[in-house]
Amino acid sequence: MSNLDKVCWPQSLRNLGFASCVFGVLLVASPGALAQSKNVYISDLPDYAWHRGCFGTATGNLMGFWDRNGFPDIYTGSANNGVAPTTSWPPNDDILHLWASEAHDEDYWVQYESTSEDPYIAEGRPAHDPDCIGDFIGLNQYKWKNLNDECAGNIDGYSFVFWDKSGERRWNYQPASASGSPIPDIPSGLKEFMQYCGYDCSVFSQLADVNPEAPAGTGFTFEDVMAEIDAGFPVLLYLQDSSALSRSIGGVPNANPTIHAFLIYGYRETSTGNRSIRVRDSWSGGDNRFYPWDDSSLVGGDLPIRGVIGVRPLPRIENIERNGSQVTVEWSGPSATLIEDQVPRPAHSYVVEKSTDLENFQPVSNPTDSMSVSFNDPLETVGSVFYRVTIAQ
Repeated sequence: MSNLDKVCWPQSLRNLGFASCVFGVLLVASPGALAQSKNVYISDLPDYAWHRGCFGTATGNLMGFWDRNGFPDIYTGSANNGVAPTTSWPPNDDILHLWASEAHDEDYWVQYESTSEDPYIAEGRPAHDPDCIGDFIGLNQYKWKNLNDECAGNIDGYSFVFWDKSGERRWNYQPASASGSPIPDIPSGLKEFMQYCGYDCSVFSQLADVNPEAPAGTGFTFEDVMAEIDAGFPVLLYLQDSSALSRSIGGVPNANPTIHAFLIYGYRETSTGNRSIRVRDSWSGGDNRFYPWDDSSLVGGDLPIRGVIGVRPLPRIENIERNGSQVTVEWSGPSATLIEDQVPRPAHSYVVEKSTDLENFQPVSNPTDSMSVSFNDPLETVGSVFYRVTIAQ
């Protein structure tokens, strides 16, 4: 049997005066229940406690995961010898700076759900150069006054996504104001943050098929969840009542609506056909936390699913050496481990491809889950040779 567990503000946050509470009803599965189902998940996901916003925390879990699994320059702080830890409790609390640095707090943070001007504006000084996830995704930045004609914001604790209301997947989209100035949102900011760390990625956002806002036959499906997890990519889940696009807070109209964030890192199908997603709940809630993939608002004032944000980091070549006709290529890239019915396996494999014109690439290596490969490739008599590393399909 499964237990129901209500997710609310931790006591530590309530003691700081945060009065609001977003309730989530998560299924906490017993080991016996898991044994009766198809159970697939990505291992080694950090489980950080809420800090400066649910999407700050959820994106911290995501980027902390990639720091641990193929992209070591994402987190370079003092905790855990510079490797993103799996928890944010002392002595690992420096990891909180991954998404909310001290400079971020000085420029953007007042208190939870504050509708005051950002401190750097109120004090008449320039903002710092972006140095953490929150800076890039617009977290806590109230200076943006029109977010997709939905609300103004972001008030403290909040961030936003510019959804494609057609229900189609939106790849690598950069929102802009009416004057053409870029406006950060969660997916565009995550791409910029990865580039800031020296890597690259593709990002997407998409309304969920269980969201009534998505036209019939469109939207991100449970099958899409399975495809992303099977491919080794955790997915951010955006929870919001899509009929409530803004709200009044303390007499200030048009503020961000209530939202919450999970990080999907697995899925489960029971023998009776029930489907649920395995999540990090942004409250350091532990393992075996599940959420139904449906359009319901569950008991306790819970929020329904609105959409997802996907991040697919790309491999980066680190070194190429040639010794006669022997070529060795080394790279960094996603190195997640997938657990399927309790059996681990590498989630990613790679192929090295070659071109002489930067257009027509052909494979020159077999697929490998290593981060280097050597192969025979005689020297070309004329022109240049280009190599690239791709994730095998």
